[in-house]
Amino acid sequence: MDSNDDIIITKETIRTDIVLSDSFEEKEEEKIETQSLKEEEEEEEQQQQEEQNLASSIENNGIDINKQRNYKIWKKNSKILYDYINTNNLKWPSLSINTLPYHNKVYNDRFYLITSFTSDQLPEDEKVLLTNMRTLNIPKSDLNCFEMENMEFQVLKNSDVKLKKGQQQQGISSKNINTTSTTQIDSIKKYKPHHLQIEIEITYPDNEQCNRISVNLNNPDIFASASSKFGNIYIYDKTKCITTNSSVKNLMPTNYVINLNGFNEAEDVEVTSMQWNNLKEAELASGLTNGLLQIWDLKSIYNTERTTYTEPTAFTVVDDSGINDLSYMPDHDSIIAVGCESLYLQLFDIRSQNIILKTLNKRTGNNSINSLQFNPNNSNLIVTGSGDESGEINIHDIRRLDTPISTFNHSMGNENEFISKNNSISKVQWNPFLPNILLSAGMEDGLIKIWDTATKEKENNESRLIFTHGGHMLGITDCCWDLFDEWTISSCSFDNSMHIWKPAKRMINEYFI
Repeated sequence: MDSNDDIIITKETIRTDIVLSDSFEEKEEEKIETQSLKEEEEEEEQQQQEEQNLASSIENNGIDINKQRNYKIWKKNSKILYDYINTNNLKWPSLSINTLPYHNKVYNDRFYLITSFTSDQLPEDEKVLLTNMRTLNIPKSDLNCFEMENMEFQVLKNSDVKLKKGQQQQGISSKNINTTSTTQIDSIKKYKPHHLQIEIEITYPDNEQCNRISVNLNNPDIFASASSKFGNIYIYDKTKCITTNSSVKNLMPTNYVINLNGFNEAEDVEVTSMQWNNLKEAELASGLTNGLLQIWDLKSIYNTERTTYTEPTAFTVVDDSGINDLSYMPDHDSIIAVGCESLYLQLFDIRSQNIILKTLNKRTGNNSINSLQFNPNNSNLIVTGSGDESGEINIHDIRRLDTPISTFNHSMGNENEFISKNNSISKVQWNPFLPNILLSAGMEDGLIKIWDTATKEKENNESRLIFTHGGHMLGITDCCWDLFDEWTISSCSFDNSMHIWKPAKRMINEYFI
């Protein structure tokens, strides 16, 4: 009996232990669930705080609430969209951006020419700026580091670097953190600060604004700026400019080397477009709002004592309504394509000073072109971007110019109902490395889209959209492909932002096979 009693007691004890164990597990589950709910509430509060900060930071800028919503969605998804992104808030919007054709190969930095456009609000701030970005050596930015105060993505800071080194020493799995090599860490420490740095500031002439800038790839120290008054173009020599970190005091503002005074008869005539001839040492073409196309030979005048010139080498009136863009044929030193305000597309021969080919948009009748470019890898192809809200993009073969060989629309892929219905285009540009890849930028919707023109969509036989950059809250003023990396792009917007970004490889993986 004693033995049986012992057995009964043991069984009861086991049952009690099981009940206690179940009770403990339930309490632990409740504790975990409570903690999880608390974390969710904290995360929701944080998101609400971010929304309030976002709204308060831009409430005075007149930015549509739907664009703010789109920006928030983009910010949430940006961690998986990019291999590199760096955002910068400028004091004023830049109407133009150029990547300079040189960089430090070890640290993979970049130099950019941008402008400062105040719309006459603060004339002394009208400037041309040579800037430097020193963080492109980092393979992937720390996209978790988004500063709400400055509304910018920042790359790794020293505190982050120390933390990660400590985590690695403690043996924390690299799967749970974004690892950074010692070489990268040292490079990050050495090359601070992490955002755009101004190397040279050029104060623009009084009461004039800079519409465009263009770098001479034959001599990258020389660049041109297009003015908003009298058809003026100002030529600058970087070697004669003064850097912002110069130790010399009481310096005068940097002066231009040459003034090309294209049309001194009317103050309101602006230069809207410029391009250097890459096949000639110092030839510059310019297009004006009065429809005048001018060709300037700077080689013959650069070393003379005069600084102002009014006689172009060649000129013609292409469209009385104005010229919006132009592009030299990449393998011909005398053919220029002109994008017109009302007469669509025309080809000009410098030698004969005549229009040799022209066409209207017969398909839709929309004859305004905001942007165009010859394909640098196939000089028979030229792309045009519409100046009206249709957002039409046409690719023409100049051997049969009348009918485009391909037509698609910048609005493709805009499934979000809150995106602007005005699809006018501010820029189209071919990828300098990949002949079938093209970008288009929206003047109103603030989107930059990358297209594969060789791959067609099955539903409509149009070029395939492969990536959309939605980080700008207002329209794109200008953007350009990088000259050293085939997928890096820099862009500027009316929201005072400048972005440097590269789509994540997994988003465009098929182009790396």
